[in-house]
Amino acid sequence: MNFRQSLSMIAVAMVVVALVGAANLVAQGKAARPTSVAVVDVQQVFNALDEKSTVEADITQQTEQLQKEEQDRQTELKALQADLGILAAGTPAYQETQTKLENKALEFQVWKQFNQRKLEREKVVRLEALYRKVVDAIGGVAKQNNYDIVMFKDSTGDLKGENQQQLAAMIQVRKVLYSNPDLDITDQITQKLNNEWNNRKK
Repeated sequence: MNFRQSLSMIAVAMVVVALVGAANLVAQGKAARPTSVAVVDVQQVFNALDEKSTVEADITQQTEQLQKEEQDRQTELKALQADLGILAAGTPAYQETQTKLENKALEFQVWKQFNQRKLEREKVVRLEALYRKVVDAIGGVAKQNNYDIVMFKDSTGDLKGENQQQLAAMIQVRKVLYSNPDLDITDQITQKLNNEWNNRKK
């Protein structure tokens, strides 16, 4: 047997092995249960949630209250500054007013930083809780309808990057390039969460 004949026999053997492997894969595929998949546009769900509107209204109200108190504190500082301007430097009244102004200014800065951080934490905590509700609702609907996998569907819309690098980054983070509309359970999730929220409010 020459070298060419040996190569031919090896090639035939490889084809036979490949065909047997393919046949086994087909047989396994027929035996396995098909995977059921759904998709959800999480951003669309968030935007349509009644509870999110309530959360945003609460945060806005807290922000406005802080802004009002900040204005009041600034007005007090301006009044002390004005008093300092009409007092004679070096007098006990001047020194007392100056000390009070410095203490109030320091107190204002500490108060402002503390409340800004507190408000930011409030936003994060409430949005995180809302996200967990969305995930739980998706899990519930998936179990109810026997979905094995629920994938994150990107919000529809044009990709508009300011430059090539930004556009490439936006394309790379897309998770689902196409899905059959029948697989989309976004509206189902939104309705479920809104019904639960409105029933809880009642």
